[in-house]
Amino acid sequence: MNIAISVMTFLSLFVSVNEADENSPATAKSTADIIKAVERVALKDPDGKQYYSSIEFRGVHTKAFVVWYNPYSGRDACHVWVYSLDDKQEWTREAAEVVSDTPELSAEFDGNGVVTMRDFEGTAVRTYLKVPVAIAPETIQDKVSFKLGDESAIEFHRDGDQLTNPSKSKTAEIEKLSVKVQLAVTSASPFPPPREGATRPLLLVENNFDKTLHFRTLVRLKGSHEYFEMAEGIEPIPAEESINICWDFDSLVEEVVLYEFKLSDQPTE
Repeated sequence: MNIAISVMTFLSLFVSVNEADENSPATAKSTADIIKAVERVALKDPDGKQYYSSIEFRGVHTKAFVVWYNPYSGRDACHVWVYSLDDKQEWTREAAEVVSDTPELSAEFDGNGVVTMRDFEGTAVRTYLKVPVAIAPETIQDKVSFKLGDESAIEFHRDGDQLTNPSKSKTAEIEKLSVKVQLAVTSASPFPPPREGATRPLLLVENNFDKTLHFRTLVRLKGSHEYFEMAEGIEPIPAEESINICWDFDSLVEEVVLYEFKLSDQPTE
């Protein structure tokens, strides 16, 4: 049962759907499919280079893909397509409109689902707000909570591929038939930090089972009492392997709740 439901609210100065909407796919299996669609309509320069821009955003609760281009000659207006990734890992169109009175646009993302489009002078002209629905952890069985700084192994009752009754292990070192979890902070990054000493939350999950591990994750931010499912999800973890997920610098992740654990023979790439 899909319990992660979201809606899109549009705050805009002017909306014209017809021209932009007719060329944008309602859904797409990949961002490459969206790019193929825009390449069929975007203008080209004499050298064959096309005039369009795109960017993919990853946030705590949402994942967005934005494409914009100017298909006109002599008219200051841009088409904007906004997509979000749903629980079936399919890109769904959330907006397709014309933004007038600007020959260029730029896009920003705040990490929590708000996409802001700015004109060539830097003025915000469109805001797309994707609002996820909060999930109450008390309605979920078979869950384990980790707050920032927590580190522990999780033990289960195993019945075939079903994992139930998860609990934090009281054993300091447990290697087999468990899941090790740590919610910490790190300064490591492939990109320069915004300032010296900046950190970002890090979730480490180690699968010590003999099969691929699947689970879902809720996230709570500091100062909030609401929990939201990670929109981008977590890939299944192969047997005896681990994953780590890093949020952006200064993200306020304070707690994660892991739940709906199960095992499978599913191969992973």
